[in-house]
Amino acid sequence: MRPFTLNDKIDDMASAFPYASSVFKHCQADVCSSQEDPQLQSDPGAEDLSAAPDAADVSYSLEETHPIDGDAMMESLVEAYDFFKRREGLFEIDWQHESFHDLIHHIIAVHHEYLRRELPALEGCMIKLKAIHGQDNPSFIPVLQAKFKTLQTDLEGHLSTEEQTVFPLILRYEQTGNPEQLKQAWTQLTALEADHQEACSLLKEMRMLTADYQLPEGACRTLKLTYQKLEDLEADMRQHIHLEDHILFARLAEQLNR
Repeated sequence: MRPFTLNDKIDDMASAFPYASSVFKHCQADVCSSQEDPQLQSDPGAEDLSAAPDAADVSYSLEETHPIDGDAMMESLVEAYDFFKRREGLFEIDWQHESFHDLIHHIIAVHHEYLRRELPALEGCMIKLKAIHGQDNPSFIPVLQAKFKTLQTDLEGHLSTEEQTVFPLILRYEQTGNPEQLKQAWTQLTALEADHQEACSLLKEMRMLTADYQLPEGACRTLKLTYQKLEDLEADMRQHIHLEDHILFARLAEQLNR
């Protein structure tokens, strides 16, 4: 039985199989947006994408400049899913049905800690890159650094709000069942989702600025490292935002509307 079909929503596929982002990258499918899923299209003449992606290639583009080739995406997605499932069984956790406590713990331990570790490292890369190439590329390096700094500042405040205010309210609600605590948490979610959209916009702008992180000929080690870290950041943010917007917040909305 095939795990995915053309009728499945992209968000649902990403939830069931996080490394689907490797396939979506080729198809230009955006799972960061909370808007309606892009339409999957069948295109018999499109490029064959059936090769299983490398486990390390988990980033994907925010662009939607080409029609999505649904048939090729399904073949690639199914093959990748089967490969990873057989190799490591990584995707047994269904966060749609785990406790809020376990889901929040996972978000903090995996994605928040990643940001706390990698944002300062990337800041150091940006400073070094500006020192080396800033004068030679005044319309590029300083702009890239400024966009990253905005993203870093926004994310650091975002993590603090979630961990000090919103997540504790959700956990107390789970323990007590008190709807007032759920309502208090809910009042914060619109701002958090807006933060996510702003982060997506900045990631998209940095990807466009760097021409999809294509390295120029003779690129130095600092530029290579910076580009790789930015792509890794983008990949992690997609998973992070998906878990919060499309699983955690969506589940809270369902309980609020009961």
